[in-house]
Amino acid sequence: MAHNQLTNDIETVAAAAGDKPGTTPLIGNTMMGHSLYGKGLEGMQQTARGLSVPIVTLDGLMAERTELQRRRVMIKIDVEGFEPQTIVGARNLLASEQVVALVWEHGRAYFEEPGKSAAQELFAELKDYGFTLHQLPSHKLGGALLPFAPGQHVCNVIFLSGQFKPYRAYNRPAGPVVRPGASNRTGGDAEDRARLSQTLMGINGSEGVRWAYPTELLPGADHRASLAAQHILPGASVMDLGAGAMRLQAALPPGCKYLPIDLVRFTEIGEVLNLNQGQFPERSVDTVAALEVMQYIHDVPALLRRCAAAAPNLILSYPLAATDEASEARRREGWFNDFDKKTLIDMLDSTGWEIGSQEPVEKSQMFTCRRKIKTGP
Repeated sequence: MAHNQLTNDIETVAAAAGDKPGTTPLIGNTMMGHSLYGKGLEGMQQTARGLSVPIVTLDGLMAERTELQRRRVMIKIDVEGFEPQTIVGARNLLASEQVVALVWEHGRAYFEEPGKSAAQELFAELKDYGFTLHQLPSHKLGGALLPFAPGQHVCNVIFLSGQFKPYRAYNRPAGPVVRPGASNRTGGDAEDRARLSQTLMGINGSEGVRWAYPTELLPGADHRASLAAQHILPGASVMDLGAGAMRLQAALPPGCKYLPIDLVRFTEIGEVLNLNQGQFPERSVDTVAALEVMQYIHDVPALLRRCAAAAPNLILSYPLAATDEASEARRREGWFNDFDKKTLIDMLDSTGWEIGSQEPVEKSQMFTCRRKIKTGP
């Protein structure tokens, strides 16, 4: 504040924000992990015991500052598991329709009970106030604005009122790419992923945090890229949907123009958008590549039609469902659909594509397709 000469414009209140006034113990963990009562620190090293801090409510602060009662309000909360109490102390403010945006960290305190249920109750309450729930794929990379789905990962939940008109994506500033660390992905088992997949299927969501994590992008990527590149002519323009680590770029023939499309941007080139929200680049290219993408798409026919409008050539790989394969097994992989070979071929035909070749690639099948030539009036 002093560095930016804003000490006369910003008031700092040295207190915690909770559901009622009082005092409370502040328990230390790391330089960023302090919390009231040690919430969210179970099983972790704790330091700085015995420090008491005052608690105020946001409603109380606003009631004392009448000059602020008609101002737009944005709230950022990161209090290591004490978020529900902070929200309870701001209910009058939230009901006033002054709050246009609220950001709340969904941390480890909400992975298990009782925090999990407490968060769900507060999410429902905030929806009743008219907020929509969103998240970004990465703290550091930003990316496309996604519908929020709780899972075994740390992320900021972004609540937006109808007064706030969001961008399609929030990209990192220009400069060197800072790869995300493990702090925003804590894992979870296959059943956790299956539950998350079911939730995402209900909201047309995408597992954005997964695709901002580099190790998820690499398995099989070089092999798929090398096979796909054999079907692309030198000098062609190529749109790579779900580009990930962009291995296709390195495999392309000489002179190709490359456009990566993904939920996050790992380089200066490309576009950031969310295919599951109906977003698509408004441009034409020679070839669209969709390598290991369609299993993560909710409305595959719609996307295939968009591809046909953008390019005369399509290369896709997809893990076909076996006849006796249970959908639950595919949900554990994070996949949203279960197409067998006939179903996928019929879908390509109905969306304007004719198949030129097929070949196995690892656990998937790669199809090269050409857009049908329209005949008649």
